[in-house]
Amino acid sequence: MKYYRLDYCCATKEVGTTWPQIGDFMKGYNPEPEANGIFTLYETRKNGFPDKAPDLSGLKLANGAKFSDFLSAALCNNFFIINEKAKNVIETLHIDGEYRIYSAQVTSLRKKLTKEYYLMQIISRNIRNVDFANSTLVKRAERNDETRVPIPFSSYEEFFEIASTKENPNMWIFSFWFDKIKMTKEFHDSGIDLFQIGTIDEHSWYVSQRFVDAVQENGLTGLIFEEVDL
Repeated sequence: MKYYRLDYCCATKEVGTTWPQIGDFMKGYNPEPEANGIFTLYETRKNGFPDKAPDLSGLKLANGAKFSDFLSAALCNNFFIINEKAKNVIETLHIDGEYRIYSAQVTSLRKKLTKEYYLMQIISRNIRNVDFANSTLVKRAERNDETRVPIPFSSYEEFFEIASTKENPNMWIFSFWFDKIKMTKEFHDSGIDLFQIGTIDEHSWYVSQRFVDAVQENGLTGLIFEEVDL
């Protein structure tokens, strides 16, 4: 199966000229955890979900941005902001890990219009499904040196066994990134359509050919895809 790295459109007729489409909040909206705002999701994203649905009523569409099916947002890398049409399509696919869907409202001050959206929070981690022996991990030769030095590891277990000996294993792990990622046969056989690698590759979302086909066949707007060899 083919896989793709997911990203958001920028400067197209579907999404408008401003990226991200959501980068601020409406006046009077409190995003902080003490007000049960969107930042509540930041505190729980690593280990689970909040006990009650957060208040997501104050999301503001940027000037120059348009309402699309998927909205780009300068918020967090495990959130998707989607409308009803996109939600209905995504829920027919195989989403990795656990997820929750919360009601949200997005307001355009320029258009004086508020639309109903959803925030989809997904906890997806597939670092154990990386074929380390056939992947390439690299790190900088020196702090200010852009030279990439390949660091071989034969398995997930070897990598994290070494990490456990470090004084600060989290910082040690985050000093690496993948130059090439290959997933195990077991992962390929699982048929997952939307997932993250996690831990070393925290920010990228990956999707299957089925996901891309579903987006294109349903005319969903806001996303672009780059084919990757996993």
